[in-house]
Amino acid sequence: MQNFGIAHLDKVMVALTMVARAAGHRAGYLECAKHVEEALHQHFGSHRCSIGIGAEDGLRRAEEDYNSQSIPVLDVSTEALKHDDYVALLRSFFEPLETVELSDEEDDSRDDEGAE
Repeated sequence: MQNFGIAHLDKVMVALTMVARAAGHRAGYLECAKHVEEALHQHFGSHRCSIGIGAEDGLRRAEEDYNSQSIPVLDVSTEALKHDDYVALLRSFFEPLETVELSDEEDDSRDDEGAE
């Protein structure tokens, strides 16, 4: 599985959405053309369709690309579920980071250092 992060997954999703829309448009056009041919008893053809013949192949490739993606947090969570103490592991992954409060003196000294 490919693991490129959320930005790459977004691009894959956009590509999948676009080719799915195109393939659906072509399928709808061909279905409509079929009904027109039946109603008018004459060949209508698909040459007027703005979406090319390769739309279904493009959709298949985009689906394969999408299915080969992984989301890192899901992989880590899946691995955690294999352990007996999975609840503690999952909690440790998603615990908020500890914040340290500075005293007024420490905060003032930091401001002075930045002003130099």
